[in-house]
Amino acid sequence: NFSMDAVGAIGRSWNYRIEQSLYSNNVGGGSTSRVWIGYSNLFNGHGHLSIGKLDPAVPSSFAGWQDTTGFSSSNSLTVGKHKYGYTSARWGARFDYDLENVSFGVSWGAGTDSLLNGGDFNVKPGSDKMFDWNVAYANAGKPFEAGIYGTAGEYIVSTSVKDNYNALGFWAQRDPYKGFPGLYGYYQISNDSNPGQAPVGSPKNAPFIPVTSHSYAVEIYQLFFNQQVMLGWRPMEIVQSGLGPITRYGNVDFAARIPHAPFLFFNAEASFGGNSAAPFGRPTW
Repeated sequence: NFSMDAVGAIGRSWNYRIEQSLYSNNVGGGSTSRVWIGYSNLFNGHGHLSIGKLDPAVPSSFAGWQDTTGFSSSNSLTVGKHKYGYTSARWGARFDYDLENVSFGVSWGAGTDSLLNGGDFNVKPGSDKMFDWNVAYANAGKPFEAGIYGTAGEYIVSTSVKDNYNALGFWAQRDPYKGFPGLYGYYQISNDSNPGQAPVGSPKNAPFIPVTSHSYAVEIYQLFFNQQVMLGWRPMEIVQSGLGPITRYGNVDFAARIPHAPFLFFNAEASFGGNSAAPFGRPTW
């Protein structure tokens, strides 16, 4: 994989980001991952408005966690026709309001195409619109953060059928501090009005019924050697889509700064359980 990422500021109030994939999964070419412009001088500098293809207003741990593999609920949780896709940038707008101890965020997103086009905002089969919000206790000078977040979306199945879905969750995170390791955890409950399939074990040709899914995870991580090396362990992540068996995930991550290269890092990961097809959930590298 190879991509180019430009991030910067224009004066004291404007900022921008352009992220373009040039080579992905051993294939040339790629997609525009993010492209937005933001204005950060609203309400005496507390308000930030961004427009373009950007991340939804969900916990930052979903949008960009430190491990090679992110949390499954943030990207892979699928109920019927759609994924919640918290790691997927969408064309839309986002507004954040930050105070000393509390931050608020809301966003509205439409299509995920590389280039903006009218189809991203049309109401047609296959279109997906999502509204996200979060409220968090987050003081920049303290190692603890916690909050709640939510989603309301609509996926158009056909000209006469809509799939309305929503989610509510909370998270808490404590960074490594004074010799104690970092700790992160989240819990999410999701509802889907038309999953597009009947739960496992239902009679043949059973009608599609609304389903409720649950997911949660815990992770521990610590820094070593003057914060040059990080070791993380996710002993448990559970995803229950409401349509069948429970899926279990887990992984161990190692990350290190490359000596004498300030912006170069090395990452390695071993995954367990649901990420592995090996018998008894043995490691896969």
